[in-house]
Amino acid sequence: MLQEIKEIITLQKREIELKLKERYIDRNKELELDSDLIKVIIGPRRAGKSFFALHFLNRQGNFG
Repeated sequence: MLQEIKEIITLQKREIELKLKERYIDRNKELELDSDLIKVIIGPRRAGKSFFALHFLNRQGNFG
């Protein structure tokens, strides 16, 4: 069980590293993280919401 969890985490880490190497056009929008409120990114399907969040969090420092 522990080995399976370790493998899953390793695969997810590799996936994130690959996504961060993909071409990315920086957006003009920054999220304000000065409060404890939950942030929601909305938009149409396949508009890059997850990609934006991943790159934004990566710029903030280590996450996950």
